[in-house]
Amino acid sequence: MRRLPAGRARTAVSGDSLMRYVTCCVESTDELISDMTASETELTYAEFCALADGVDEWAAAHGYDTDFPITADEHVSYHKSTYGGAPCVYLQWSGIEYIWLWPEPGTAEVPPDDWGYGTVPHTTRFGATNFLGER
Repeated sequence: MRRLPAGRARTAVSGDSLMRYVTCCVESTDELISDMTASETELTYAEFCALADGVDEWAAAHGYDTDFPITADEHVSYHKSTYGGAPCVYLQWSGIEYIWLWPEPGTAEVPPDDWGYGTVPHTTRFGATNFLGER
């Protein structure tokens, strides 16, 4: 199993920030996604939002609004698991898993992404250093 660098595997304790969107399955590896989905636990929308930051922004970027909120879409599901050994939450939408992780220790943010096709443990985008310090 591929694992993320030390420090990414955190547990929720008082004062931790919310998880931040990091990547989706199409930008990851089969192994990481298979391991994640094999050990998932389903969450309610409220449970997912209690752990994940930016859910409203993600939903708006994917076409949801007050006329059709994400909560009305029966084809979206919410889960918790591990991704590369790190605790994660993810939502499955249109057959794609969108993954949130806690920010690196000592940082407040994971670099922003364009909602679905950004930095992941094995690659970077546009030659920039990703949140794992890789190039």
